[in-house]
Amino acid sequence: WNGTYEANGTVVPAGVYTVNVSGTNTTTGLSVVNNTETITVEAPPHVVINEFIAQRWTGPGTDLIELYNPTDADVNLTGWTLVAHDPETTTAIAPLDGETITADGYLVYECIAEGPFTISQSGDILILKNGSVEVDRVAWGDYDDGNIADNAPAPGLENSTGRFPNGKDTDVDIDDFRVFTTPTIGESNGRPSELTTITVSPETAEVAVNGTRTFTATAYDQD
Repeated sequence: WNGTYEANGTVVPAGVYTVNVSGTNTTTGLSVVNNTETITVEAPPHVVINEFIAQRWTGPGTDLIELYNPTDADVNLTGWTLVAHDPETTTAIAPLDGETITADGYLVYECIAEGPFTISQSGDILILKNGSVEVDRVAWGDYDDGNIADNAPAPGLENSTGRFPNGKDTDVDIDDFRVFTTPTIGESNGRPSELTTITVSPETAEVAVNGTRTFTATAYDQD
């Protein structure tokens, strides 16, 4: 046995699992391995609710919801819906039929002012569904989904709330989302800057035994 095992086709949700591993020598009938292993199953990349503006007070007065497709294939959204306010609602539903979101691309949905599908600035929930299957969700502000403590921050007027780094999805909204004072709807939310240069001044100096010397370090990011 080479230490690998071919799965039997059973699909399990993402999560941490304990697996009992055992084997028997077919010649002697003796047990050759009996062990318990912990494995982590990660969710494959999928379309996410990436950024939103709630109660926009300029322009046409529409709320905006951005979807992001981090996969390397286009996704046809026929049969998909956005659901707001209540996971069990039958009214606040926005069909996405006829839309396609390209690989590594974005789709922006506009909520018509005073329409049946709008989102609240102070707190709400958005759920993305493919048929009856939930693909993604985000709760923010004071919306009570059973655990307000892990909600994403409310965007505030004229701001947006979005995933940072772009597309980050750990299923913990407070960790995945931040407020953008300059919204990036329809574009990447960016990523943390990477330090490329650190300059120390002075470059060299003599220091007496048990003495001290002050240095100034300046860091420059990639931009």
